[in-house]
Amino acid sequence: MSNRVVLGQRETDTYGLWISKAGKNALTSNVATDFLFRTDMKAAQVVQFGIIPQTSGSFITTDVAIPNLGYRPLVEMQSLGWYNIITRFLSNTLIRFQVAQNGPEGSIVLPVNPQGSASQRYVAYRVWGVPL
Repeated sequence: MSNRVVLGQRETDTYGLWISKAGKNALTSNVATDFLFRTDMKAAQVVQFGIIPQTSGSFITTDVAIPNLGYRPLVEMQSLGWYNIITRFLSNTLIRFQVAQNGPEGSIVLPVNPQGSASQRYVAYRVWGVPL
């Protein structure tokens, strides 16, 4: 049987509350996704954001450096225009965005305002301080 709730000292000089998922041990696990709640993690917050401008018919590859959070974080994307977006983690600190109006099969399509002019089209991204 696993320890699902730990209140108090978990490790040397670490005090708080940890609640693990069913079958996971809150006392010994160091995997962030094993927990429902833990007081030693930062709240979900945007750690970086940016905009990748697009022109009609373009294909752009952009590498974006992000802070080293010790894990691959959740990345949110928003598009103004019809774009296919491929997002790849090259490492914990580097993300590659490949954006095109007619991208390869299997890419993510974000349909928003296809009537916007080329100067108004973009892909915005947000990097959240939570693991995938």
